[in-house]
Amino acid sequence: MQLGVAAVILLIIMSKYSSDGDEGTASLRAATTTVAIDTAPPPPTPPPVTPPPTAPDTPINVQSMVDVAKSQTVAGTSIVKNPSGDNPGGGTKICGRKIYIDLSDPASWPNGLITPDTMPTSENQSTVKNKNAVILKGPAEFGGLGLQLNSFFHAYDFAEETKRPMYITQDAWVLDMLYPLFFGPSSGNVAKDSTFWEAMQDTLSAKVIASEDALTTKGVAIPEYLGQKLLYYQGANKGKFDATARRNRRDTILRKLFQYPSVTGDKGVCALLDTLMKDEKNEKYTVIHYGTPGLKGYLGQLNGGTGGKDLTAACEMKPDYIKNILKQTNMLEEMIYLIDSDTNNVDEELHKSLMDDSEMSEDKIRTPVGSPLASYIYLAVLADVYIGNPVDQLSLWIARMRYALGIKNSFVLTEKQGDNWVSWVNDDTHVELYDANRLSTPWIG
Repeated sequence: MQLGVAAVILLIIMSKYSSDGDEGTASLRAATTTVAIDTAPPPPTPPPVTPPPTAPDTPINVQSMVDVAKSQTVAGTSIVKNPSGDNPGGGTKICGRKIYIDLSDPASWPNGLITPDTMPTSENQSTVKNKNAVILKGPAEFGGLGLQLNSFFHAYDFAEETKRPMYITQDAWVLDMLYPLFFGPSSGNVAKDSTFWEAMQDTLSAKVIASEDALTTKGVAIPEYLGQKLLYYQGANKGKFDATARRNRRDTILRKLFQYPSVTGDKGVCALLDTLMKDEKNEKYTVIHYGTPGLKGYLGQLNGGTGGKDLTAACEMKPDYIKNILKQTNMLEEMIYLIDSDTNNVDEELHKSLMDDSEMSEDKIRTPVGSPLASYIYLAVLADVYIGNPVDQLSLWIARMRYALGIKNSFVLTEKQGDNWVSWVNDDTHVELYDANRLSTPWIG
């Protein structure tokens, strides 16, 4: 399993990354099966954004654009939303596990339903006046899931700040990234019919199109922004959106995505939980998510952007640190599942040191192997306690997903208070995960 990373390109128009020619920048190309970072190159100096070309102030009919729903239907079982569970006091169940947000009732969400203004409409000023668009297209040969999630969400910031609508082609890397986790096509026979595409467009606040030709034939310009990477995009003066606004938009999209978990088929997201827990889905457990040994090389860069916080202990994840958190949360005697950022580059020393610790019960620690990648992510998201490595991009996104679902006890950004290691992320607001003054690029969400 690859839970890791590399860096990212601007995917408004580019489908592959190439070095800017900076002698100090190494090649950042990696297989798309990687799912968390094991490298985090320093951010380049963002080049100035090219102004949009001048175009006649002539409206175009975006509703007439060819879209996948009409032209490329794939038969199968119709997609359905995850139903609201029968939890006391509301909430929803995913894979039989209780979460603490009622996904079916946006009015009850703590920070409301804040939808990015990126869906193309005939009133969209960038479409009407400039005929410019942001498009996510083609395959990805960069980074891993954590970095790709960063790039995907930063595309919303770019689109909103530059007043451009967002389009996604059917073969876009974004959909390849999302399908194993959400919507279902990667795990089961889900029909790509009009219901499917409408659900996706509503969830992502972007229009899915058959190809880039659907735009160019309508006169929509897709300008090139060579050298600028969405991963590092923060806009002028670090962007229009503060941490709260960024969090609100991310939470809304994450909650909408979790209404469509990829639960069908033998590669569904619940497969590992089904195997580990049989019928007892309410069993308490902790997930400890180890990074690769190479992550330690980027700890200094991460610490330099935290506003004075030192994340060394959180990155090293030694047994005493782990036990301190388990004792605080009364989870020392409960099941513990170990997952790794890269199963081909496991920190065996950390595994062994925890297993050999005299206070740890060996029969309570397991390292599940051989399951679909998405299953490990859902195992972590739905855990009672999650301990992750802050240098690892996917660890941060798992924490963000948990907070969006109302699940607390996420220990990724931690500090020592008295004798205890505690999270310095506010459990009620979690804005620190989106604050450019607390997390620098490429770690900010």
